[in-house]
Amino acid sequence: MLSHLCQVFLKKYFLIAITFCDYLFVGLYVIISSLLGNINSFKIYKEDSCPTDKNI
Repeated sequence: MLSHLCQVFLKKYFLIAITFCDYLFVGLYVIISSLLGNINSFKIYKEDSCPTDKNI
């Protein structure tokens, strides 16, 4: 009984840890990719979207 509860708890905790690591990895990937050069494309995107906002 107790070992079964431990297994269930470990499985749940393991899944939580995996999802947390996934979010952490995605966050790091976004930050690193932004630092590496997506900032330029983001500037271009902002410059393209700003004139339409001014026209409205």
